Amino acid sequence: MPPKLVLWIFVICDVVATIVQIAGAALVGVAYSNQEDPTTPNNILLAGLAFQVFSFAIFLGVLFWTLVKARKSPASISRSFVVALVVATLAVYLRTCFRLAETAEGLLETLSTHEVYFGCLEFAPVVVAVYLLVYWHPGRWLKGSTPLQKFERDAGDVSRHY
Repeated sequence: MPPKLVLWIFVICDVVATIVQIAGAALVGVAYSNQEDPTTPNNILLAGLAFQVFSFAIFLGVLFWTLVKARKSPASISRSFVVALVVATLAVYLRTCFRLAETAEGLLETLSTHEVYFGCLEFAPVVVAVYLLVYWHPGRWLKGSTPLQKFERDAGDVSRHY
Protein backbone atom coordinates (compact mmCIF):
# COMPACT_ATOMS: atom_id res chain seq x y z
CA MET A 1 0.00 0.00 0.00
CA PRO A 2 1.22 3.50 -0.67
CA PRO A 3 2.32 5.32 2.51
CA LYS A 4 -0.18 8.16 1.97
CA LEU A 5 -3.04 5.64 1.85
CA VAL A 6 -1.86 4.07 5.11
CA LEU A 7 -1.67 7.55 6.65
CA TRP A 8 -5.19 8.45 5.57
CA ILE A 9 -6.65 5.15 6.76
CA PHE A 10 -5.23 5.64 10.25
CA VAL A 11 -6.12 9.34 10.40
CA ILE A 12 -9.72 8.53 9.46
CA CYS A 13 -9.83 5.71 12.03
CA ASP A 14 -8.55 8.06 14.73
CA VAL A 15 -11.03 10.79 13.80
CA VAL A 16 -13.94 8.32 13.88
CA ALA A 17 -12.79 6.90 17.23
CA THR A 18 -12.43 10.42 18.67
CA ILE A 19 -15.88 11.52 17.48
CA VAL A 20 -17.52 8.41 18.96
CA GLN A 21 -15.65 8.94 22.26
CA ILE A 22 -16.66 12.60 22.43
CA ALA A 23 -20.28 11.73 21.71
CA GLY A 24 -20.26 9.01 24.37
CA ALA A 25 -18.59 11.25 26.96
CA ALA A 26 -21.03 14.08 26.25
CA LEU A 27 -23.97 11.71 26.61
CA VAL A 28 -22.53 10.38 29.89
CA GLY A 29 -22.40 13.97 31.17
CA VAL A 30 -25.99 14.59 30.08
CA ALA A 31 -27.14 11.35 31.73
CA TYR A 32 -25.47 12.33 35.01
CA SER A 33 -26.93 15.85 34.83
CA ASN A 34 -30.41 14.42 34.28
CA GLN A 35 -29.83 11.76 36.97
CA GLU A 36 -30.34 9.00 34.41
CA ASP A 37 -28.52 5.70 33.94
CA PRO A 38 -25.24 6.41 32.10
CA THR A 39 -24.72 2.79 30.99
CA THR A 40 -25.72 3.23 27.33
CA PRO A 41 -23.70 6.44 26.83
CA ASN A 42 -20.75 4.78 28.58
CA ASN A 43 -21.05 1.87 26.14
CA ILE A 44 -20.84 4.36 23.26
CA LEU A 45 -17.66 5.77 24.79
CA LEU A 46 -16.41 2.21 25.27
CA ALA A 47 -17.10 1.41 21.60
CA GLY A 48 -15.03 4.42 20.51
CA LEU A 49 -12.16 3.34 22.74
CA ALA A 50 -12.39 -0.29 21.59
CA PHE A 51 -12.27 0.85 17.96
CA GLN A 52 -9.25 3.03 18.76
CA VAL A 53 -7.43 0.15 20.47
CA PHE A 54 -8.25 -2.15 17.53
CA SER A 55 -7.09 0.32 14.86
CA PHE A 56 -3.99 1.18 16.93
CA ALA A 57 -3.15 -2.55 17.14
CA ILE A 58 -3.33 -2.77 13.36
CA PHE A 59 -1.14 0.34 13.16
CA LEU A 60 1.40 -1.38 15.43
CA GLY A 61 1.41 -4.37 13.09
CA VAL A 62 2.01 -2.11 10.10
CA LEU A 63 4.73 -0.23 11.99
CA PHE A 64 6.59 -3.40 12.96
CA TRP A 65 6.23 -4.83 9.45
CA THR A 66 7.62 -1.56 8.07
CA LEU A 67 10.53 -1.63 10.52
CA VAL A 68 11.36 -5.22 9.56
CA LYS A 69 11.31 -4.25 5.87
CA ALA A 70 13.42 -1.16 6.62
CA ARG A 71 16.16 -3.31 8.15
CA LYS A 72 16.69 -4.89 4.73
CA SER A 73 16.89 -1.48 3.04
CA PRO A 74 20.26 -0.12 1.96
CA ALA A 75 19.31 3.25 3.50
CA SER A 76 20.14 3.29 7.18
CA ILE A 77 17.88 4.47 9.96
CA SER A 78 19.34 5.31 13.33
CA ARG A 79 18.82 2.40 15.71
CA SER A 80 18.27 4.81 18.60
CA PHE A 81 15.51 6.53 16.59
CA VAL A 82 13.78 3.19 15.94
CA VAL A 83 13.96 2.25 19.63
CA ALA A 84 12.62 5.67 20.66
CA LEU A 85 9.81 5.44 18.10
CA VAL A 86 8.79 1.95 19.25
CA VAL A 87 8.91 2.85 22.96
CA ALA A 88 6.92 6.08 22.39
CA THR A 89 4.34 4.24 20.29
CA LEU A 90 3.96 1.45 22.84
CA ALA A 91 3.63 4.03 25.63
CA VAL A 92 0.74 5.71 23.82
CA TYR A 93 -0.81 2.29 23.14
CA LEU A 94 -0.54 1.44 26.85
CA ARG A 95 -2.41 4.64 27.65
CA THR A 96 -5.11 3.81 25.09
CA CYS A 97 -5.52 0.30 26.53
CA PHE A 98 -5.73 1.73 30.05
CA ARG A 99 -8.50 4.10 28.98
CA LEU A 100 -10.38 1.15 27.48
CA ALA A 101 -9.98 -0.89 30.69
CA GLU A 102 -10.98 2.09 32.83
CA THR A 103 -14.15 2.67 30.81
CA ALA A 104 -14.98 -1.04 30.62
CA GLU A 105 -14.72 -1.31 34.40
CA GLY A 106 -17.45 1.27 34.75
CA LEU A 107 -17.82 4.76 36.07
CA LEU A 108 -16.46 5.59 39.52
CA GLU A 109 -14.71 2.23 39.90
CA THR A 110 -11.14 1.45 40.99
CA LEU A 111 -9.25 2.49 37.85
CA SER A 112 -11.08 5.80 37.56
CA THR A 113 -10.98 6.71 41.26
CA HIS A 114 -7.38 5.94 42.23
CA GLU A 115 -4.89 8.57 41.15
CA VAL A 116 -1.95 6.15 41.05
CA TYR A 117 -3.49 4.36 38.05
CA PHE A 118 -4.04 7.65 36.26
CA GLY A 119 -0.49 8.80 36.98
CA CYS A 120 1.21 5.56 35.95
CA LEU A 121 -1.01 4.41 33.09
CA GLU A 122 -2.34 7.58 31.51
CA PHE A 123 -0.08 10.51 32.40
CA ALA A 124 3.37 8.85 32.53
CA PRO A 125 3.13 7.10 29.13
CA VAL A 126 2.31 10.41 27.44
CA VAL A 127 5.21 12.14 29.18
CA VAL A 128 7.56 9.33 28.09
CA ALA A 129 6.34 9.54 24.48
CA VAL A 130 6.62 13.33 24.34
CA TYR A 131 10.12 13.44 25.79
CA LEU A 132 11.34 10.66 23.51
CA LEU A 133 9.94 12.32 20.41
CA VAL A 134 11.26 15.75 21.37
CA TYR A 135 14.80 14.48 20.90
CA TRP A 136 14.15 11.67 18.42
CA HIS A 137 11.77 13.67 16.26
CA PRO A 138 11.33 11.86 12.92
CA GLY A 139 12.35 15.00 11.02
CA ARG A 140 15.79 14.91 12.65
CA TRP A 141 16.48 11.21 12.23
CA LEU A 142 15.04 10.06 8.94
CA LYS A 143 17.09 10.37 5.77
CA GLY A 144 16.10 12.88 3.17
CA SER A 145 15.98 16.54 3.97
CA THR A 146 13.60 19.36 3.36
CA PRO A 147 14.74 22.65 1.80
CA LEU A 148 14.80 24.20 5.30
CA GLN A 149 17.07 21.43 6.60
CA LYS A 150 19.37 21.90 3.60
CA PHE A 151 19.46 25.64 4.28
CA GLU A 152 20.25 25.10 7.97
CA ARG A 153 22.97 22.60 7.09
CA ASP A 154 24.47 24.92 4.47
CA ALA A 155 24.28 27.90 6.84
CA GLY A 156 26.10 25.85 9.46
CA ASP A 157 28.80 24.96 6.93
CA VAL A 158 29.28 28.63 5.99
CA SER A 159 29.48 29.77 9.63
CA ARG A 160 32.23 27.22 10.35
CA HIS A 161 34.47 28.91 7.78
CA TYR A 162 34.39 32.28 9.57
